[in-house]
Amino acid sequence: MKKKVISFIVGILFATFIYTYIRYEYYEIPSSSMLPTIQVGDIIGADKFGEPQRFDIVSVLFKSKDNAFIVRLIGLPGDYITYIDNNLCINSKCLEKNSLYSTNDNTIFSEGKQTGYNIQLLNQKIVPLDIRNDSWEWHLKNDEYIVLGDNRDVANDSRYLGIINKDDIISVIDLEM
Repeated sequence: MKKKVISFIVGILFATFIYTYIRYEYYEIPSSSMLPTIQVGDIIGADKFGEPQRFDIVSVLFKSKDNAFIVRLIGLPGDYITYIDNNLCINSKCLEKNSLYSTNDNTIFSEGKQTGYNIQLLNQKIVPLDIRNDSWEWHLKNDEYIVLGDNRDVANDSRYLGIINKDDIISVIDLEM
């Protein structure tokens, strides 16, 4: 009887390990594109079978790049998205920005009342970023998505790498893992 119980427990542990290995992946964050939400060097878990929702953090593979990017899912199929002078509007409803705190270099804002996340903007633009376009507009078709980094002034995201499709979304990030 004791051997059966031990075999059963080992079987459960093995099945749990295999399930976890198949379902989840982990990323070490190499850049500041998701500050202040995720710090450089953080290790985060991602659910490969998670169903992405608006404002989720996701890992995506842009067609023009070889590595995954960790970004926030903003625009869904059928949405009309504008991003003008650091103001994000979804279907003509602009998300209110409230300044939370500021340092010499950055200001942290909450973005929208129900979104539950913050963004970071530079107080002074640095030269390479000054040439970036601050006005974007997208009319998303079926199976088109827009993603943005929380550190908006330095993130490489849909503004520079393009619209993504559902198949480009690798996993949904779980910051509580």
